[in-house]
Amino acid sequence: MSKVITNFSGCIHLRHPYGNGGTAFSLSMVWVQALPFVALQYYEGDDAEAIKIFLVCSFCIWLILNIAFFCTIDLDFIGTFFGTITAAQYTVELFQNATDDAMKFDAAFTNRISFTMPIHGEIKEWVRLNIDRWRLEAPAWFVVELIPDEFLPVEVYEAEGGERRKRRRSSVSMREIVGMGVVGAQ
Repeated sequence: MSKVITNFSGCIHLRHPYGNGGTAFSLSMVWVQALPFVALQYYEGDDAEAIKIFLVCSFCIWLILNIAFFCTIDLDFIGTFFGTITAAQYTVELFQNATDDAMKFDAAFTNRISFTMPIHGEIKEWVRLNIDRWRLEAPAWFVVELIPDEFLPVEVYEAEGGERRKRRRSSVSMREIVGMGVVGAQ
């Protein structure tokens, strides 16, 4: 969906690594400007010349607006338009550069778990060292259900129900969505 939205709107916010990524976004912008001219080569209607004039005018306006945009933005952000960082690399960077536990928790447990695969050991150790304090202090950002079972120390895992009681996950089954509940729950 983000690729389609980018192609039709040019939404600058979709250049984020979780969206299209910097280079993919920039290439997409060039692609959507070139493709109408390619399509026009195969068009055989009587109004081909009028369409060509419209496309050239549209391209010129697009080019002028982009030049104006790049001349007015903070140049520190120019790299975000051409960066090649992936969503997984970005997530790992967020975790490792976080300045507090809330930011680390957000990076580690509110994104796809596969994004943090290279640092699972580091995350497990961080959870082991801090979970007792988090459970005592109960900060608003700490939701133990967001932490996958394999990241919890054994004693915390067992205190949360362990194998006897499946901990509630953020995913919901289709049966729960349509109101059928869990089989055998009644």
